[in-house]
Amino acid sequence: MGMTSIKRELKDFLDGKIAEVTKNPGPGPGWSLVDENGKLTQQGLDIAMYHPLKKGLQKILISSLNTDLVVKTPHSKVEPFNRMMRLLQLVDDKNRLTRRGYYKALGCLPIEKQCEALNIEFETIPLRKKNKSVEVDVFNHYASMGWQGTYDEGQTLRWILLASCSDQLAELAPIHAEHHVQSMAEFTLAKIKSEIETNCTVLEKLIEIKKNGQYDFKDIYSKWKDASKNITNWYDSKALAIADDKLAYVKWDFIDAIKEMTGVKDEFLLDALMSKICRIEEKSEISKDTTLTVEDLEKELAKEKNSLEDKIQYSMLTWSWYEFIFSWLGYDHSLSLAFPPGGAHKAEKETKIKLLNAIKEVSESKLMDNITSIRRSYDEHHDPNAPSYISLESIKRVYSRIRVSKILRLAEEYFDGRLGLNGWPDLTLIKDDNISLIEVKIKDKLHYNQVRTFSALRNIFKNIKVVKVDRS
Repeated sequence: MGMTSIKRELKDFLDGKIAEVTKNPGPGPGWSLVDENGKLTQQGLDIAMYHPLKKGLQKILISSLNTDLVVKTPHSKVEPFNRMMRLLQLVDDKNRLTRRGYYKALGCLPIEKQCEALNIEFETIPLRKKNKSVEVDVFNHYASMGWQGTYDEGQTLRWILLASCSDQLAELAPIHAEHHVQSMAEFTLAKIKSEIETNCTVLEKLIEIKKNGQYDFKDIYSKWKDASKNITNWYDSKALAIADDKLAYVKWDFIDAIKEMTGVKDEFLLDALMSKICRIEEKSEISKDTTLTVEDLEKELAKEKNSLEDKIQYSMLTWSWYEFIFSWLGYDHSLSLAFPPGGAHKAEKETKIKLLNAIKEVSESKLMDNITSIRRSYDEHHDPNAPSYISLESIKRVYSRIRVSKILRLAEEYFDGRLGLNGWPDLTLIKDDNISLIEVKIKDKLHYNQVRTFSALRNIFKNIKVVKVDRS
């Protein structure tokens, strides 16, 4: 089952349209939305955190922020939402907000109130649109004031953390996760091979219709892009439902057009074709080059067929950090919760101590060697002139301005479940001895993962800011 189908089924389950969800739907070993008791697993809960809440439930959660996190709303108002609060684990047995409930409650506030509650700076700045990406415009705005850095969504800091203890992780792997690592390695290899096979099939189909003069997706892509723009408010359930329905109808038309031109009937392959066509059309818009030749597609196909070794190498290096730290220390693959109830096992506590000691002892030269290894294949897939490009020099500049104590605190926040892969600020900027982490917004608010991540980062970095861009 693909992630789109999984999310749709989970949405129906939360809305009460179906009584239960499929067990072990994918996408990997041990992955499931529900446990043997029919309760949402950590993976299921992480996906469910994006489910829009009804306004009545939002008001209940917000009111709890003013009553010492205790839900004191009259029972008649709480009762209709009890099922949802229990399913999402927003309240405990004493009717107090859980950590999840607290983050979800903050997610219901206006963005100014979110920043006030998180004790982070909020600023509105007027900026004319010069780039397709608003983040790039904000990056250039700060660059004009002497700031350096990248539009990296926290990747620089995560790489520094990983490189600080990657040797120790490699040593600990056979001791802590031999069977699990082997099964995941086999799964990862199979997944990469499957992705390459799918990519090759997609390219072959596009080459075929291009040779036949049938490639014409510009109009349907424009409709798809316009429909996608309507999904702007994830906290207004009614508006989201309307926009989501419109997007679904456009997608069906898009898929039907692909079916007609290619003759493909397999749903997974049709989705892959649609994704590739969207990337082609988007690239064409950015570069203003509307010429797509058979030769270009054939070159890409030849490169894809020979990409197995590089993809395995890059995937294993980056994947090892999340497997080794998060799986050993009680995390699931979605990285949202830390140790299981009752605390970590002795071996897990010993692992934590070894990793923290490794961070304390690593030299700058060794750290940079480790980052060079982690970044293998990175340059091949990223434009060094783009604001999102993370150079070794940029990483070195950031590392020179943060003390080991901050890296240790980042690790602690991971171990305690307050940091994950998602929700990091868009920009990592440095000027003189200052590091500033900046999140860029136009209309939307901080979502659940951002609230969770920012609440952890504010304890480590002084300069965290949300910048709302006024395009008028």
